[in-house]
Amino acid sequence: MQTIRRGIEIIRDEGLIPFFRASFRFIYWNLGLRTLCLTFRHKINGANVNVTVGDASVDLSANTYPEFERFYNLKGERKVLSDVLKEVSNNDVFYDVGANVGLYSCLVGSAAPKCSIYSFEPHPTNVEALKQNLQLNSVASTIFQMALSDEDGRFELSSEGTESGLGEHSLDASESESTVPVTVRRLDTLRDEHDIPVPSVVKIDVEGAEQDVINGGIETFSDPDCRTIYCEVHPDRISKFGGSYDELKDLLADLGFDLEVIDRDVGERIMLKATK
Repeated sequence: MQTIRRGIEIIRDEGLIPFFRASFRFIYWNLGLRTLCLTFRHKINGANVNVTVGDASVDLSANTYPEFERFYNLKGERKVLSDVLKEVSNNDVFYDVGANVGLYSCLVGSAAPKCSIYSFEPHPTNVEALKQNLQLNSVASTIFQMALSDEDGRFELSSEGTESGLGEHSLDASESESTVPVTVRRLDTLRDEHDIPVPSVVKIDVEGAEQDVINGGIETFSDPDCRTIYCEVHPDRISKFGGSYDELKDLLADLGFDLEVIDRDVGERIMLKATK
């Protein structure tokens, strides 16, 4: 009823053309037309989608619809990606923690071709897509097929859906009907074993385990050469890992970072930028 009333108001106050525009927007966003249009576009678009952010441009494999939709509109990530790409340079070391299928790794490689990139992704399906996208764009990255946390071992990763690019896999598998075993390592331990350089810039997106990642890399993140961390915080999930948004902020502050929120989805995620 409220929708009908709003339509009448538009006709009365603005005329028929604005009414038809508003009607189309409503149908597009609320009645499934958008999904239908994107599905059709995915079918005719071919295997790859071009993603351009600033001066960086990459082609990413979109074998599945979730990948295509994410790359097509960047699902609200364009602002953060733009900030990351302004932050990195050819002399930097970039860690992509929770690399998924390589959106950040590939764009950083395009923006700063001589930047040293390290991609961390535990899910095997995503890792295969990550390798494909890196190769497609001639981006060199060292891939670690594992999850980072505050302990070393083998854990179950939630694995609903077999399609790559979903970006919803989590080490909190308590409510999951499908899981896959993955290697979990502390970053400080891993760096010692493989002689990995300290990162200049880090992106962390680990579906609630972000505080555990920081705790497992205290020596790494406290190093003066580690100057910027982009940490996607999931307030609704972080408590399942024994942490909290306030504790995470305090932890980063204790490591010498100044904090600012650069993007926020109400009730879903908060993107923190921590800088020294």
